Amino acid sequence: MNSEITMNLKNKLKSRITNLIYLDVRLRKNYHSYLKQFYHFLEGQPFLSCILVELERGYPEAEKLAKAIIPGSIAEIPEIETEHAAVCYQLLKICCNSDVPIHSLMKSISSSGKEAFARIDYFNQLFLLPLYRYIVEEIDDEIVILSLLKSYKHKCEWFNRDRLFDLWESDKQRGEKNLALNLYEFLFDRGLDFSIEPNAIIGKPDLVSAQNSTEPFIADAKIFDKGKSYILKGFNQVYLYTLQYTQAFGYLIIFKVCQNDLKLGLSGQTYSFPYINHNNKTIFLVVIDISEIITTASKRGKIKSYVIEEKEFMEEIS
Repeated sequence: MNSEITMNLKNKLKSRITNLIYLDVRLRKNYHSYLKQFYHFLEGQPFLSCILVELERGYPEAEKLAKAIIPGSIAEIPEIETEHAAVCYQLLKICCNSDVPIHSLMKSISSSGKEAFARIDYFNQLFLLPLYRYIVEEIDDEIVILSLLKSYKHKCEWFNRDRLFDLWESDKQRGEKNLALNLYEFLFDRGLDFSIEPNAIIGKPDLVSAQNSTEPFIADAKIFDKGKSYILKGFNQVYLYTLQYTQAFGYLIIFKVCQNDLKLGLSGQTYSFPYINHNNKTIFLVVIDISEIITTASKRGKIKSYVIEEKEFMEEIS
């Protein structure tokens, strides 16, 4: 995402969490309704819902722990922050899918003074805020990747276009692999640790980040010079890799090496990159134009435009 979109999303999150934490005492009787609004906001944002779905899948035992907290007087907080966030999310789901207010669900929690308000404060501090912090940090992690890819795209198209085209042209049999290695070198120099082409059951994704073994970065590089079918195949591969590695995000890097135009008719776009969200997976498509610059129309010839609509991507993975 670009900084403006990112800040907008974070501001919306911050505004909602602040309203819940510092809800006017006169409105606290309606806390459950405001909590449901916050929950539906999270579920209604594709970027955020992907983060939460993968959090849920990564810790399936979190639901059991959350259900045990409700009747208990003291919550056992997992030592690992991500696991704690997973429990927080499950507890939020349980509360918001119930018509019983949180202060009644957690009625066995002992407190002094106004017990209902004390239970709300307990829920906010121990569960709502940790989940909020996790979401914000996850947004930042994905933005780092998108920012690196945007920087790489600009570097290729503005400064290294001729060199990269020659890299492709001089050895087309290995051209795609050589261009992919150029991308990996760029990411490595900027601190992204990764492994290349691991043995996978369904194939070999070009790049699987080993920076965090529980959250690998899935990317695949493809050449565009022969029409749409190869790009659609590459998209399907990345989608399958996100399923295999249980990741919310995948990246298809497309090196355009021909004069033909490539347009992606997708409804979603963030940080200058179009994306498709399907089955709680978000696939970003990064098109990098390194085609030879031809100034005269007679040498360039007739340009053919290829448009790949979103329904074609959906048909490919179905």
